Amino acid sequence: MTLFYLTIFFSKKVRNSIIYNIIKTKNFPSPIKFGRSSRWVEEKVEEWINYYIKG
Repeated sequence: MTLFYLTIFFSKKVRNSIIYNIIKTKNFPSPIKFGRSSRWVEEKVEEWINYYIKG
């Protein structure tokens, strides 16, 4: 299981508020919290990306 910082992944093109709004609608994997930081399981994010790329 690889954890990574999502805003690096999105190259800061997507605002954090947009990411958290998508999480609230259950359309994006929930983060794992480390204090005030959030990290995501890389495999879950890749699955989400692949699902939405394929339509």
